[in-house]
Amino acid sequence: MKRGGNGFSIIEVIVVITLMVFIAVLGQLSYSGYKKNAIKNLHVMAAKMIVITVQNGIVEGWVSPPAVGKTTDINLENIVINGKITAIDPSSSTEGHYDPKSFVQIYNNNASFQFYIKLKKIGDPHIYIDTTGNPDSPGSKLVTFLTVNDVQIPEEND
Repeated sequence: MKRGGNGFSIIEVIVVITLMVFIAVLGQLSYSGYKKNAIKNLHVMAAKMIVITVQNGIVEGWVSPPAVGKTTDINLENIVINGKITAIDPSSSTEGHYDPKSFVQIYNNNASFQFYIKLKKIGDPHIYIDTTGNPDSPGSKLVTFLTVNDVQIPEEND
């Protein structure tokens, strides 16, 4: 579309800019989905690390297992102090921790321990993961089987 001079017509410039904007939008959407999925994976890994720490606590004696057919809750504050771990909330922009009232629930199923977890955002009612409750209910899910689909991220991190 040259008109006798060097350079590009306004139509060519608009088409190129439109294509660049379109590619940038696709890249942003792809990145935000990737970031959200990565954060969810970090929550799942944190939940499993916390439960492993509780399992070690049973072996080391600082966690008392429940009686057969019973449950017991171990709050995150106790796990952090006795297990000497740091439970960083991967969704926090300030490297905050999970709410200390988050907890691991242990169910003694005839000397086979089952672990459930509730991870809350600190200073906020938002719950990232909650598999606790009645271990026999269909909604209860062992921490072992957690996936990114079990994690709820607040809208601000979308």
